[in-house]
Amino acid sequence: MRRFPYLSVINEAFAIVWAFVYFEASGRGGYFAPVIAVIAALAFVVGVASAVYRGWRGE
Repeated sequence: MRRFPYLSVINEAFAIVWAFVYFEASGRGGYFAPVIAVIAALAFVVGVASAVYRGWRGE
């Protein structure tokens, strides 16, 4: 992960998109779809911040 600090962020983004699409497509999202989207957005922001921080520290 030292050479590609943003790889985990890309993987996270794919997982978030897949989960959101799955819930929307299956019709089981309903009330929880926005909740999932908010949690996913927070996780993505934390992932980006973590990757940027690690890159800035040179890890």
